[in-house]
Amino acid sequence: MENVDLSEFFITKDQMQNFIDGLSAISEGVYEKDFNIEVFLNRHLGILKGSKFLSYLKDKSVNPSDTQGIKLFIDKFIQDVSTLPQVAITIAFEPEDSLLHNLSDWFLTNIKRQAVFDIKIDKSIVAGVIIFYNGKYFDYTVKKIFQNIKIDIPTNKPNVPSAPAQSHPTPENIIIAQ
Repeated sequence: MENVDLSEFFITKDQMQNFIDGLSAISEGVYEKDFNIEVFLNRHLGILKGSKFLSYLKDKSVNPSDTQGIKLFIDKFIQDVSTLPQVAITIAFEPEDSLLHNLSDWFLTNIKRQAVFDIKIDKSIVAGVIIFYNGKYFDYTVKKIFQNIKIDIPTNKPNVPSAPAQSHPTPENIIIAQ
């Protein structure tokens, strides 16, 4: 797929799947009697995304009254977006839309590709982020920093073997000193 910003349609894996589901329903409905692309887009994608996708179709020279052309374009679009690289991100909180848009913009600017984010929430990381992308794992979490500090701090305890557990005195284990 060409280097295009699709963040107005989806950023996360879940959003992408919902968008694909809506487009699939539209693709299946193109042969219905009285098919109207605007009505189907609004019904399956919502008014805002439907309007933006209609503009996207027109920008790609797809005639809104050509049902066969719409079907071919949507089917190819679904196939292409399904192959977008996915970035697994673990953070400690539910991200706001502005953070997701910033992440998407960063990938477009620095990696030169649209990426889809598979967001996981794990409060145990405290703060920071874990990123898994293109076979590489990056851990920039406070939890990791705390674990490293714990490992690096000397214990200052003498290395004395622990004493065996004390048991109650019985005739067999009583020693009388002389």
